[in-house]
Amino acid sequence: MTLQHVIPINLHRSADENHPMFALVDAGIQEEARQFRWLTACSAHVVRSTYNAETGKSAPESLARFVWAKSRVSPIPKLIAHANGDLLDCRNDNLISIPYPALARSGKTGACIREFMTSTGYTAAILRQHLGESASGVSMKKGRQPSVSVEQARQLLDERSGIGSDMSLKDFNAEVCPEILGKQLSPLLLSRILQGKISRVDGYNYSQIKPFRRR
Repeated sequence: MTLQHVIPINLHRSADENHPMFALVDAGIQEEARQFRWLTACSAHVVRSTYNAETGKSAPESLARFVWAKSRVSPIPKLIAHANGDLLDCRNDNLISIPYPALARSGKTGACIREFMTSTGYTAAILRQHLGESASGVSMKKGRQPSVSVEQARQLLDERSGIGSDMSLKDFNAEVCPEILGKQLSPLLLSRILQGKISRVDGYNYSQIKPFRRR
């Protein structure tokens, strides 16, 4: 096993955490796999977010299914298991098709990458450095522009308490929001801001803003 088999995951975490922040793939698809942001799901599987054109919604794709599609000509099976039980070891030879979940072998997730790091003397920070990644992690909101600032939220609440108090939420969104924001908001986001049911939106703290109460 070499560095060509390792891809960084969970890039929003600090490199000094105890959780494994690397997964294993075949050297031939490492560069292609590293083009995407991979995270560990609650199930400990490594996944990325994709767009489902049929449903119009985002859907997760596991790294195991990604590797299977790139490495084999056979169709992707419904259920893929890891032969050694390590969910971070997504090398092609470790992936097997199973008819039902009960046949999936359980093991210590991250055991293979930990063994590699122990044998080579790599720490998480050094391994990230060799792979060209930041040692301190990156923000999950990197490159995303905030949709509503705290000041704009206050203006919305002032208008809602004043001339907009008798307007329906739909009319308020159509008439007032474009004047303040230059656009309408989703009904859910607007109602949550006005009702004080949200503490943070796009990194801004709304906890100190008094919610609107209809008289």
